[in-house]
Amino acid sequence: MRDAVAALLGDAGFLVSGEADDLEHTVDRLSSQSHRHLDIIIIDASFCGDEPDAVRAVREVSQEARIIILAHEADVGGVSKEQIMEADGFLTFGISAQSMIHSLRLIQMGERVVPRELMHSLLSPDPKPETIEALGPRYPRNQGPSPREAEILHYLLRGDSNKMIARELGITEATVKVHLKGLLRKIRVCNRTQAAIWAMNNGFSFEKFRSQETGTNAAQPDTPSSTGRRQSASAASK
Repeated sequence: MRDAVAALLGDAGFLVSGEADDLEHTVDRLSSQSHRHLDIIIIDASFCGDEPDAVRAVREVSQEARIIILAHEADVGGVSKEQIMEADGFLTFGISAQSMIHSLRLIQMGERVVPRELMHSLLSPDPKPETIEALGPRYPRNQGPSPREAEILHYLLRGDSNKMIARELGITEATVKVHLKGLLRKIRVCNRTQAAIWAMNNGFSFEKFRSQETGTNAAQPDTPSSTGRRQSASAASK
């Protein structure tokens, strides 16, 4: 995920200054002189689930940077209201790459960006649950592949590389990597081969997809899913 996000930021003109795998390493890097002047810092939502003081700790060593929590939708429930309020923005991989970059620019300029449903939950008079578990259908625990992820699954069945998929869909290779990472989390598999096997077992067919594509948009099967977890933090400037 980190490589894909870094590539997406680079394509948009951001300079990625560093990455870290855990909170201690993140704080150490940010404390160094070479990493003091940063515009934005992106924290993986899984950081927040394992480290309740993650946002506050990063803020203490980089007070001028804008801090953004980036989450897969199934990971939102592990982030507390306090952490969301402490951050300058909250984004999910459910939005398009273009929307993500636009949101990052708004946050960089001083705006606060939080999904509407999440903000409504934060403003609710009922303080429980402490984590955002009750966001309704916007952040379901069991969610099948999105239309774009379903398209990528079909190309995985054909054995296409990320570059080939990007060319077929008219998007960047970095965007394919972002979608693929989110897809692997959703269907709880570790690699593209396992994803292709999952697709075959759940009714996906490249031949059917290609024949439908010539007429209407291909429909995706209704499939259950879950999520895995990985931590990362990225710092970027522009």
